[in-house]
Amino acid sequence: NALCNIVPAAEYNFYVDPEAAKLVLQSGIEMTMVGWDMCTDYSLMFDEEHAEIESFCTAGSQFFKDVNKVVKKFNKEVHKLNGTTHPDTLLVAIAADERIMEKSNKYYVDVETKGELTRGYSLVDINGRLGKEPNVRVCEKVDRDLFKEHLYEVLKAID
Repeated sequence: NALCNIVPAAEYNFYVDPEAAKLVLQSGIEMTMVGWDMCTDYSLMFDEEHAEIESFCTAGSQFFKDVNKVVKKFNKEVHKLNGTTHPDTLLVAIAADERIMEKSNKYYVDVETKGELTRGYSLVDINGRLGKEPNVRVCEKVDRDLFKEHLYEVLKAID
């Protein structure tokens, strides 16, 4: 149970198309899930980090500033978070350098497709109570400093 980004029980991608999410989860393809909780715990960028990024004076840092104006306002008003979240950036960074993912475990993961209150809810069977074969590697801890280092390198390089 963690803060979700669209409704109380679901993250956006699973909520808008839980049937597709279920197909992917049950496909047998090796996958890693980096949940919204990892984003809010480890990818949040605060005002001082935004100022540091702006000081790079590159096209990348300007783009970062521009695209995050709305995110910053939205996060404060809706999620009560004092910073910007970077779910896609974190996921791509982990795909590029798995050292960023400090801890992960394989669990059985499924998604609720019919629930009135829980449509799109991703069930992660941490204790194996369902007795089903683990199908997804779930990211449980991120090296925030290494993530930030990679993000800064990319933003400095885009000129």
